[in-house]
Amino acid sequence: MVEVNTSGGYYACAEMFPAPALLATFCRAGVPCTVGCDSHDPVNVARDIERAYRLMYEAGYRSVTVPTASGDRRSITIE
Repeated sequence: MVEVNTSGGYYACAEMFPAPALLATFCRAGVPCTVGCDSHDPVNVARDIERAYRLMYEAGYRSVTVPTASGDRRSITIE
């Protein structure tokens, strides 16, 4: 599974990662995708998550994969 990390927008590179072309390559290869934001502070939980979903959608993803507490995964449609 690959993770779109929203915290990159707050680093020197000023963009989420992985890069859009690499994310599209993962999508074409069938690699599931999730989102992370490195929220070391409660105010940053889910920061820029909608932007991450948009980046995923533009790369070809139509769902986000969410790990569960039991170790399983579930898929949520993104639009």
